[in-house]
Amino acid sequence: MHFYEIGDSEIERHLVFRNYLRSHLDAVKEYGKFLKKLSQRFPNDIEAYISGKERLVSMIEKKTMAWYQDLSKH
Repeated sequence: MHFYEIGDSEIERHLVFRNYLRSHLDAVKEYGKFLKKLSQRFPNDIEAYISGKERLVSMIEKKTMAWYQDLSKH
């Protein structure tokens, strides 16, 4: 769950990410598998887990923004 102030630019980024995952089940599976591996690899190191998760999210976000921009053209 995320909380943002009305008008925060992060809102759109999170909603686009969520909508991308809803439309791309293969990405959901990849995301879930990766998070499971991270939790197994770093069961007692939340900072390493978060760092790994952020790298994956960043890679997926590049795809989500391209997908969103393509949708916006139509």
